[in-house]
Amino acid sequence: MTTELVPITETVTLPVTVDEAVRQWEEYQDLNKRLLDPSDYQRVGDKAFKKKSAWRKYARAYNLTDRVTYEHVERFPDGFPIWARVRVQATAANGRATEADHEAHVTERCCEAARNLPCPKKPPKHSHCVIGCDGRSHWSHPGDLPATALTRAKNRAIADLIGAGEISADEMTGGREQPPMPAATERLLEPPVCPVHLKRWAKRTGQYGDFWACPSFDTVDDKRVYCKERPKIGQPIAAPAVPPSEGEPPPEEEEPPPYD
Repeated sequence: MTTELVPITETVTLPVTVDEAVRQWEEYQDLNKRLLDPSDYQRVGDKAFKKKSAWRKYARAYNLTDRVTYEHVERFPDGFPIWARVRVQATAANGRATEADHEAHVTERCCEAARNLPCPKKPPKHSHCVIGCDGRSHWSHPGDLPATALTRAKNRAIADLIGAGEISADEMTGGREQPPMPAATERLLEPPVCPVHLKRWAKRTGQYGDFWACPSFDTVDDKRVYCKERPKIGQPIAAPAVPPSEGEPPPEEEEPPPYD
């Protein structure tokens, strides 16, 4: 055992010379130009962000490996995901590793109209959500939500490991390029039911797009005064069934099949 005194440095030092660090960074910049092409970028507003394909090219070029170290998915009673959180560890050939995690939420693709707020996006390129939209219609398959959380975590782990420190396109756009959404009324299997008059609400069009309103009204001073009931913010679209008419047996309730 040696008793020699070892000098302590007060700052973090470079493991290589300054010239070598600059050379490596210039190599990374050159790699961006030669490895990536326009299809690896996605424009969000006036900025371009690297897509999943770009980060997978980096992983291959730098010979990186990755693995999931944590995954948690919260689900609705029928099995559809509410939100997912995934943590990924990326490892380089020299043993250096970084961990990163990210989430995806079922309502993250809903516009402001879902919360009964003004939406800055305008038709016809955009169809507003109905008030209380639960977000499910924005995902083509229940498995897309945890897969999006995995993609975001993996992209971030790779970016941290190679020192890029960039936000990926998947974090900016909700995991995929957004195609034009179907009209709000097409995303509902059936309209909600007014809890006061027990009538199915009818579609109406207002300043911020389509919404549901009860068709019942009272006559006051020879004027129609419509029911003011509306879906509450966060209220599920699935509404209680309209009670059967007299002499008609109630319909049998079936348990919805779980999602794969």
